[in-house]
Amino acid sequence: MAARSLDGEYYFLTADSTFHSITDTVGAFIVGQIETNPGVSVEGIVAAVEEEFDTQGHDVTSDVLTFVEELVRKGILEKVR
Repeated sequence: MAARSLDGEYYFLTADSTFHSITDTVGAFIVGQIETNPGVSVEGIVAAVEEEFDTQGHDVTSDVLTFVEELVRKGILEKVR
């Protein structure tokens, strides 16, 4: 996979030659957390999102899990146990 960060956005070319972009602010923030903190837990990402953004009325844990699972499904991230 090839990856590039440009102006706070992330672009990926996965092994199946599919191009993916993450251009929304929160999604790019989450990818940035994963990139700069190898081994960060979902709980750590949730805490960082809650600290950085106004998350009133949002189920941040569910939203982060859904987003991370989508990155795994697309081949951008690998699930590690």
